Amino acid sequence: PGVKPQGLKGGVQFWDAQFDDSRLNIALVKTAEARGALALNYAPVIGFGRGKSGEIQTVRVQDKLSGNEYEVKTRMVFNAAGVWTDEIRRMVNPEARALIRASRGSHIIVSLERFGGKTGMFIPKTEDGRVLFCIPWHGVLEIGTTDVEEKDITFHPEATEAEIEFMLETARGYLDYPIERKDVLASFSGLRPLFNPSAGGSTAAVSREHSVIPEFKNMVTVTGGKWTAYRAMAEHAMSVAVDQGLIYKRPCPTKYMSIYRDEAFDAETIEEAAFRGELEEEKLLAFARHCRDNAFAVYPEDVLYRRLRIGQMSTKRTEELLPKIKPVFEQAE
Repeated sequence: PGVKPQGLKGGVQFWDAQFDDSRLNIALVKTAEARGALALNYAPVIGFGRGKSGEIQTVRVQDKLSGNEYEVKTRMVFNAAGVWTDEIRRMVNPEARALIRASRGSHIIVSLERFGGKTGMFIPKTEDGRVLFCIPWHGVLEIGTTDVEEKDITFHPEATEAEIEFMLETARGYLDYPIERKDVLASFSGLRPLFNPSAGGSTAAVSREHSVIPEFKNMVTVTGGKWTAYRAMAEHAMSVAVDQGLIYKRPCPTKYMSIYRDEAFDAETIEEAAFRGELEEEKLLAFARHCRDNAFAVYPEDVLYRRLRIGQMSTKRTEELLPKIKPVFEQAE
């Protein structure tokens, strides 16, 4: 559905899976919390204290809300900071050589009505040597992605106009409906931590495989990789920590462990109603309070971008809804 019929000679159909990365992340944190983990949000690491032989003895963190700093004693540290992996490592050793290159992948969102059907489309050859997907997602059509090396690593990466135009132009070559800039409802970007410190040239050619590196006496750095293999990466990291004598050996139960499921709200239904402008304000406020009290949300943006996906689906709706839930977090303060 949605593909240009002119010149079309054939195609290949295949099946794939979808998941919600942000909500799975929250579910995993809640799963860990239920088993005794202490999860801190908006509490970045700002430094380490080391012993005479170089081992890390304390981790310094800062509460971003109060500005207070705390020192936490530790036997070992897992560094799983994604694109900030090298920043963390250089807090231990300023001379540490880079392990990763950051790559920005951007996406645009258009109305699903411009596409038709529930079948995604995969364009295997683009000018930048990658692929382009057109995928029905949360009731909209997601088009992406790009691969641009990112030097300015930020928590809020944004798609450039050049990237947006590239995706539009590439998709126009295949879609029956000639989408234009005015059809873009929203855009968003993510940063990939690519492991290959010696790689040059395009980041599209850098491996997506992960690596687990023991270093600095008692730090285990986990970098690279993708969501697809998150559990195997974690098990690998634990095995390395055991081999290094940093933690006690014990069976790894996560392969068969049930993941926390939030039964209080159906987030996808809320998303769809919010996108259509049909969500009752009281339901939105109730969901925001639930996220504040049970899902680590600290700011209104946490709810709309990372507990719901409205921030990625529609810029207009996001601007309308943010002021409505802001009082929920002002009360918390």
